[in-house]
Amino acid sequence: MVSIRPFEEGDNATMLDIEKLCPQGNGKYAMGVDKSPDAIARYKLYDDWKVLIAEEGGKVVGWVGWAVKHDPIQEEQYVYLAEVIVHPEYQRRGIATKLVMEAEKNARKTGSDHIYCYIFEPNDVSQALFGKLGYSNMGEFNLSLKVTQKRKLRHPFFVATNRF
Repeated sequence: MVSIRPFEEGDNATMLDIEKLCPQGNGKYAMGVDKSPDAIARYKLYDDWKVLIAEEGGKVVGWVGWAVKHDPIQEEQYVYLAEVIVHPEYQRRGIATKLVMEAEKNARKTGSDHIYCYIFEPNDVSQALFGKLGYSNMGEFNLSLKVTQKRKLRHPFFVATNRF
């Protein structure tokens, strides 16, 4: 039985290990992003963030993370769903669905208008999951990064959203 609980600092190492097994942690698809040593560093950039952990038999098997954002022009609040990751051995058991539903429940409680996420094209599993959950593809965009050199990605991101 899968249980969902808030992130604890002791989850960090396991999360980093799991991420390396998934498309989000694959350097080919994740643009070489390495979050070591802090799996939740990206969330700490926001004032209002949350990470929930999925456990089975006391073992961390996945998580979902998001930030609540405010659009001052549209005068609305929304949720940026940064990632949903499930250990490959535990996929296809409804864990990712359960995690996203928890994020949606939190979004409603905070009065958010909608949730959106970016899905990198090779991640067919995530595209299928969010499609199944009623998210709409709102468009695609190509991205150029400038770190030490300009690099154009071959695959676009899909922007998926679900309005409440």
